[in-house]
Amino acid sequence: MNISDLESICELIYNYFSAKFFRNNCGYTFNINLKNNER
Repeated sequence: MNISDLESICELIYNYFSAKFFRNNCGYTFNINLKNNER
């Protein structure tokens, strides 16, 4: 397993949880995404 494999797995996990949280609490997820994009 190399770095790109790990990154794609992390991305899949992040997208999965983002989708769950987005359904549960749209505003909260939106705020997290804004903070992540500022970095």
